[in-house]
Amino acid sequence: MKQNLQQWQQFSSDLNNVWIWLGKTEEELEQLHCLDLSTDIQTIELRIKKLKELQKAVDNRKAIILSINLCSSEFMQSDSEENKKLQERLSQMNMRWDHVCTMLEEWRCSLQNALMQCQDFHEMSHGLLLWLENIDRRKNEILPINPNLDSDTLHDNHRLLRQIRRELLESQLKVASLQDMSCQLLVNAEGKDCLEAKEKVHVIGNRLKVLLKEVTHHIKELEKTLDISSSQLDLSSWSSADELDTSGSLSPVSGRSTPSRQRTPLMTDCGTYGKAYFVII
Repeated sequence: MKQNLQQWQQFSSDLNNVWIWLGKTEEELEQLHCLDLSTDIQTIELRIKKLKELQKAVDNRKAIILSINLCSSEFMQSDSEENKKLQERLSQMNMRWDHVCTMLEEWRCSLQNALMQCQDFHEMSHGLLLWLENIDRRKNEILPINPNLDSDTLHDNHRLLRQIRRELLESQLKVASLQDMSCQLLVNAEGKDCLEAKEKVHVIGNRLKVLLKEVTHHIKELEKTLDISSSQLDLSSWSSADELDTSGSLSPVSGRSTPSRQRTPLMTDCGTYGKAYFVII
């Protein structure tokens, strides 16, 4: 009896908490749907942050919603008036859950439309592609390196490669910003423009990764040739201003700088939660 009472109290508490959360979330999503469509990249980034917060909240409650439905049969063994009210409340909870998932996906689509109309997003993508091509050209002017060259030339090549690596590292925040926007809004997108934008961001990320790996490898090989020890030079701390050489370098992006953020794993589309898996017995 005591265990049954504890189970009922937990069930009732979960149901009440979910009910309250659904009400607040529905209201918040309705307000977000009423916002004007903004194509400003900073506004889009802020709204993506809110989208991720709401998606996380939905993800965190998925198991609770499922548990409530699965456990409900234990507390509805009779046709009493109280059980009928409970069954009706559960049915309403599931409909409101579906509504929240639908509204969240609709808002994601709205943000996707805003992103595709955002000039700064497209300029940033295009600018980074051109800049990476320029970086590749500068790298190819140095490589391959003949280890039999005189020491001064090898040191010059070493300095130039370090500068390239520094520029690549400095571009990571901008690339991460593009990847985050693409990850949240374009992964399951359809349409030619969306697919092209997603592919462009994918190419940028891969190209940056490959260039960083390649340049770092050749720097280390040069250091072995020149007998430069890690105590003389730490690869992770190349920030000396007097070695900055931007000749022939293009700016990675002509738009605004983007704030740093942690990469967030792509969350499951709320549509996959399954709007029909709830069965009230």
